[in-house]
Amino acid sequence: MPKYYYHCNTCHCNFFAYHMISERQEDCSECGLPDISKLLTKPLYFDKKVKKNATGEVTKKYIDDNKRILEDMKKEVKGETYD
Repeated sequence: MPKYYYHCNTCHCNFFAYHMISERQEDCSECGLPDISKLLTKPLYFDKKVKKNATGEVTKKYIDDNKRILEDMKKEVKGETYD
Protein backbone atom coordinates (compact mmCIF):
# COMPACT_ATOMS: atom_id res chain seq x y z
CA MET A 1 0.00 0.00 0.00
CA PRO A 2 1.18 3.53 -0.68
CA LYS A 3 2.38 5.79 2.10
CA TYR A 4 0.68 9.21 2.32
CA TYR A 5 1.86 12.18 4.38
CA TYR A 6 -0.51 14.51 6.20
CA HIS A 7 -0.30 17.69 8.26
CA CYS A 8 -2.67 18.48 11.12
CA ASN A 9 -3.72 22.14 11.11
CA THR A 10 -4.79 21.94 14.75
CA CYS A 11 -1.79 20.39 16.53
CA HIS A 12 0.71 21.17 13.71
CA CYS A 13 2.16 17.66 13.58
CA ASN A 14 3.12 15.75 10.46
CA PHE A 15 2.23 12.09 10.16
CA PHE A 16 1.87 9.40 7.54
CA ALA A 17 -0.71 6.73 6.83
CA TYR A 18 -0.83 3.67 4.62
CA HIS A 19 -4.01 3.30 2.60
CA MET A 20 -5.29 2.74 -0.91
CA ILE A 21 -5.51 5.64 -3.35
CA SER A 22 -9.32 5.53 -3.22
CA GLU A 23 -9.32 5.96 0.57
CA ARG A 24 -8.58 9.11 2.57
CA GLN A 25 -7.33 9.69 6.11
CA GLU A 26 -10.12 11.42 8.02
CA ASP A 27 -8.57 12.30 11.40
CA CYS A 28 -5.18 13.25 12.80
CA SER A 29 -3.39 10.24 14.27
CA GLU A 30 -2.00 12.39 17.13
CA CYS A 31 -4.93 14.53 18.32
CA GLY A 32 -7.88 12.84 16.56
CA LEU A 33 -9.33 16.04 15.08
CA PRO A 34 -10.46 16.11 11.44
CA ASP A 35 -8.62 19.32 10.36
CA ILE A 36 -5.85 17.72 8.26
CA SER A 37 -4.24 18.44 4.90
CA LYS A 38 -2.63 15.95 2.56
CA LEU A 39 0.99 16.84 1.74
CA LEU A 40 2.59 16.48 -1.66
CA THR A 41 5.15 13.71 -1.86
CA LYS A 42 7.75 12.75 -4.40
CA PRO A 43 6.86 9.51 -6.18
CA LEU A 44 9.18 6.55 -5.81
CA TYR A 45 11.25 6.11 -8.96
CA PHE A 46 13.90 3.54 -9.81
CA ASP A 47 16.31 4.15 -12.67
CA LYS A 48 17.03 0.76 -14.18
CA LYS A 49 19.86 2.10 -16.35
CA VAL A 50 22.08 3.08 -13.43
CA LYS A 51 24.10 0.14 -12.18
CA LYS A 52 25.22 0.42 -8.60
CA ASN A 53 28.20 -1.39 -7.14
CA ALA A 54 27.24 -4.72 -5.71
CA THR A 55 28.22 -5.39 -2.13
CA GLY A 56 30.52 -8.20 -3.22
CA GLU A 57 32.44 -5.91 -5.56
CA VAL A 58 32.97 -3.28 -2.86
CA THR A 59 34.05 -5.93 -0.36
CA LYS A 60 36.50 -7.46 -2.85
CA LYS A 61 38.02 -4.01 -3.48
CA TYR A 62 38.60 -3.44 0.26
CA ILE A 63 40.10 -6.91 0.68
CA ASP A 64 42.50 -6.33 -2.23
CA ASP A 65 43.49 -2.91 -0.85
CA ASN A 66 44.17 -4.40 2.59
CA LYS A 67 46.22 -7.25 1.09
CA ARG A 68 48.47 -4.70 -0.63
CA ILE A 69 48.90 -2.75 2.59
CA LEU A 70 49.78 -5.92 4.52
CA GLU A 71 52.32 -6.98 1.89
CA ASP A 72 53.99 -3.56 2.10
CA MET A 73 54.10 -3.85 5.91
CA LYS A 74 55.64 -7.35 5.69
CA LYS A 75 58.37 -6.11 3.34
CA GLU A 76 59.09 -3.20 5.68
CA VAL A 77 59.38 -5.46 8.74
CA LYS A 78 61.60 -8.01 6.95
CA GLY A 79 63.99 -5.24 5.98
CA GLU A 80 64.56 -4.16 9.61
CA THR A 81 67.24 -5.72 11.78
CA TYR A 82 66.71 -6.49 15.43
CA ASP A 83 69.28 -6.97 18.21
